[in-house]
Amino acid sequence: MKINDTKPKSHEALAIIKEWQDKYHTTKNGDVIFQNKALLSNVKFNETSLHKIMDHLRGFENLPDTIEKANEVWSYWENPKVQRVVIRNYILIGEKSDNFVVTTRDGVVEDTNFVTNSRLDNYRKGVILYETKRSNGKS
Repeated sequence: MKINDTKPKSHEALAIIKEWQDKYHTTKNGDVIFQNKALLSNVKFNETSLHKIMDHLRGFENLPDTIEKANEVWSYWENPKVQRVVIRNYILIGEKSDNFVVTTRDGVVEDTNFVTNSRLDNYRKGVILYETKRSNGKS
């Protein structure tokens, strides 16, 4: 996991997105599609996603790895009574207390967060769809 002490500036974030557009599936609109092959799921990063995460870009460059190589994926209904909108938290566990979480809403990136171990349980909601053992033997 890449760790930057500062969040990238807007032009740096746009350069990262351009790299993603060259490397990953991209729609005609320029939306980048990341895949989690273990879950057979696609996650879209679009212009709206960028606007939603602009205030907290620290760790932003970890977004593709978090989707593709998540250690945990949690899923829940935004409103359990209506059951229309699915929220997922893709969690990439760091080596120390550096964890990165990508939250999606119906498959579109809605939020990204760099979180410490003590805050990680806030993102473990609903049911766990995927979990992998990490190198230290913990799951």
